[in-house]
Amino acid sequence: MYKVMIVDDEKQIVDGLRKIINWSDLGYSVCATARNGKEAIEAIREHRPNLVLTDIRMPEMDGLSLLKYTRENISSDIEFIILSGYSEFEYARQALRYNVNNYILKPIDETILYKSLLEIKELLDEMTLRQSEKLKSYINNIMIGDKPDNELSLENEEQYGLRYIHIIRRRDYRLDLESPVGEKIKLPSLREALSHIIGEDNMRFVARNDSDNYSIVVGLSILSRFDFHIECLTGRICEYLRIEKDTEVDILVGKKVDSFCDIHESIKSIGKCMNKRFYTNGPSIIFFDNIKDETFSNVFEDKGAVINVITAFRKGDMDKLVNNIRQLVDHFASARPVPELALIHLDSIMASVIQILNERITGICELADLYAAYKKIQDKLSIYELGDQAIDFCLHCNDFASKQSRHKSETINKIIAFVDNHFTEPIKITDIAEHFYINPAYLGQQFIKKKGCSLNHYLNSLRIEKSKELLKNTSLRIYEIASRVGFEDPNYFSAKFYDYTKMTPSDFRKS
Repeated sequence: MYKVMIVDDEKQIVDGLRKIINWSDLGYSVCATARNGKEAIEAIREHRPNLVLTDIRMPEMDGLSLLKYTRENISSDIEFIILSGYSEFEYARQALRYNVNNYILKPIDETILYKSLLEIKELLDEMTLRQSEKLKSYINNIMIGDKPDNELSLENEEQYGLRYIHIIRRRDYRLDLESPVGEKIKLPSLREALSHIIGEDNMRFVARNDSDNYSIVVGLSILSRFDFHIECLTGRICEYLRIEKDTEVDILVGKKVDSFCDIHESIKSIGKCMNKRFYTNGPSIIFFDNIKDETFSNVFEDKGAVINVITAFRKGDMDKLVNNIRQLVDHFASARPVPELALIHLDSIMASVIQILNERITGICELADLYAAYKKIQDKLSIYELGDQAIDFCLHCNDFASKQSRHKSETINKIIAFVDNHFTEPIKITDIAEHFYINPAYLGQQFIKKKGCSLNHYLNSLRIEKSKELLKNTSLRIYEIASRVGFEDPNYFSAKFYDYTKMTPSDFRKS
């Protein structure tokens, strides 16, 4: 909403303008009124309107004098609409000298006034966009260490000092352990909420943003809405988002500096606030001035805690694993190293779990995807959330391995039953693997683990035992018996029979 001031010594004119125009529909709001130019000057300084509607003939200071004084001493960006019951060209000519093209005669024609208001709104929109982009470019250049070629006149913003504040949406980053790739949930717009709180005109001070993060340079324009108390501003943001948008945020307030040229110091101080946030359990407002003397170590000794967690996983002792991770988190919270060290240690636990399972079972792509998803969010979590994430991940991996083991055992039992029923047929291991949709090499490995012998040995043993019965109880020829028990080549049958019995089929029959 653009702010409008109405200046006229006739009360009925002021009241009429307030009532006949639907200001909000046009994108305006009436911020103040005044009876003459002298009163208007004080109100303009206080309210900083975007547009002034002023009569020309007024006591103490007329409208043209107000226009001239405002342009020369307050701001050249404030738009004016001149209202007058006099049609003399001289008044219009003087107004034109100050770039005022909107000169409306009384009695006021609503259609003409509406047209003028819409035209001015377009100008204000363009000017706001231009100023916003220029300011953002100026601030961002300073933030990256480049001195802008053209200094902006922002001394009024620096009047109460400047702070760089960083707003971070708190989200439930807990991984979906059943399906790592879930549907994206539409979250309330931080921009919309901040615009409501600090005013759309102050969104030009937003330096960087995305859906979950907003960084703002806070100076006079924003603080003036909150009695010049940064605590009121941050508290209002948190309260509004929590109550109106069901959204929790963390707010990090950087060091107070004197000018835009020093804003990089305030930005740099946010790093320490981020370290503090890492060890904070729950939504928080962190002021650099309150934590500037706190330290975060660049050295951390886990005293074997990581090895103990990995050992517990290898042994399948999940109770011990959970306790060890919680103790490690408490140790981090007590020692308070820089967050990067905590990330490295907890990441090594999860990577080791993946490696252990890769040695034991196949088909862990799902777990690898889950681990990759964790890597993308780990730097957004606090130490407590990281600990919970590591526990959930390890427990899920253990359950996954157990299910895989049970599934393997059931599959091998089905394969044994299949072989027992079909060994007399000329089946091969590749045929069995294809029937059960299993890789032949993997089938061979798992069968050895289950039965203690190869599948080929088991199959041949059944065939040899069956051939013994036929040799002893029938007069079938050797090649017929070979075919009956699944051997296509009689010579190969004889060779295998000798390997298993140390006798030829003929010698066995004679015996």
